Amino acid sequence: MTSKVSELSHLTSSVRYAKGVGEAKARLLEKLGIRTIFDLFWHFPTHYEDRSNLTPIGKTLPGKKQVIQGRVVVVSRLIPRKNFTIIKAA
Repeated sequence: MTSKVSELSHLTSSVRYAKGVGEAKARLLEKLGIRTIFDLFWHFPTHYEDRSNLTPIGKTLPGKKQVIQGRVVVVSRLIPRKNFTIIKAA
């Protein structure tokens, strides 16, 4: 039987060893102060978005975050040059 300390020791491992993280994402997480697996558990969002309050498209205001709902009827993809894609949706 293992002790509680050894069961929790992986929480102090570097976040880069978490599945799907790696070196590049670990550097980004470091900017948020997340260095260990334990830090991930104690990192909370700085704000929440309430997406339950829909604003009719015609009543939206410039410069204000608002939630709208619509239907995408056409999508086109343009590739004007290598490694550059423009996606247009109507």
